[in-house]
Amino acid sequence: MIIDLAGDTLITTRFNYTKNEYMKIKEYNEYMNKINEYLSIAQAANYLGITPNTLRNWEKNGKIKTHRNPFNNYRPYKKSTLEALLKNIEDTPQ
Repeated sequence: MIIDLAGDTLITTRFNYTKNEYMKIKEYNEYMNKINEYLSIAQAANYLGITPNTLRNWEKNGKIKTHRNPFNNYRPYKKSTLEALLKNIEDTPQ
């Protein structure tokens, strides 16, 4: 693949894109990578092996911190936060 950002056209082995098209594709890919870092409440509960209501209670009691989406009021759960929570639970003596 040859990318010439100084010129008007990006030359690849398969497709020819303008710089504008290439930047839109790059932005979209970055956006999709960020979205893949988050889970819905059902996905997060399944990941943790608990019910969505338990996850809501944990949030209410301060065991896990979430942020609400300002547009739809959903709670997106970041995978790294859930992994840290699992590690914390595993490290806690019985």
